[in-house]
Amino acid sequence: MPIETRSTSQSQPQRSPTDQASAFFPAPFSQEEIENLISKAVKKAVDDAIRSTTEFFNEKLTAMREVVEKQCETIGFLEHKVKTLEKETNHLEQYSRRSHLRINGMKVVRGEGHAVDYKQQVSNFVSHTLRDKGGVPISLNPEDIDAAHPLPSKNPNDIPTIIVRFHAREKRDKVIAARRQLKGDLACG
Repeated sequence: MPIETRSTSQSQPQRSPTDQASAFFPAPFSQEEIENLISKAVKKAVDDAIRSTTEFFNEKLTAMREVVEKQCETIGFLEHKVKTLEKETNHLEQYSRRSHLRINGMKVVRGEGHAVDYKQQVSNFVSHTLRDKGGVPISLNPEDIDAAHPLPSKNPNDIPTIIVRFHAREKRDKVIAARRQLKGDLACG
């Protein structure tokens, strides 16, 4: 009995490669179907790209919002801290000026070469002009004064205001207590 092989088998009719391909693939698509398939594929690709891009930017936007919120909190904290520090600095500046005194209307005698020893002039003025409640002259030496200088004036002919910083507040307080004797001739404050 002969062995049958596929090629020799008569039971199945021989098919051409085109027939075999058409068994696996449907009939050719019409132009409209091809355009429709391409349109769907492009739309899906565009939608996927838009969705992934939108998700990416939404993640970035969320991260940026978190950073901005943190920075706003930090800015608020720092603004509060700056205000607190400004108040403390102002308080310290005022405290450091507690030994200062302004003298308005004191005539200044210019020395050689227009150099003025303001400490000496202030101590001379106070010692010769001011008295305590008992009528005793106030003793003030140039060594009691840490610094004395005029404030700048727009008009050089004006009598300058003199700022005096005392080493001890007690001396400043004695000068302040005695200033009332001047009655408008000189102002200390």
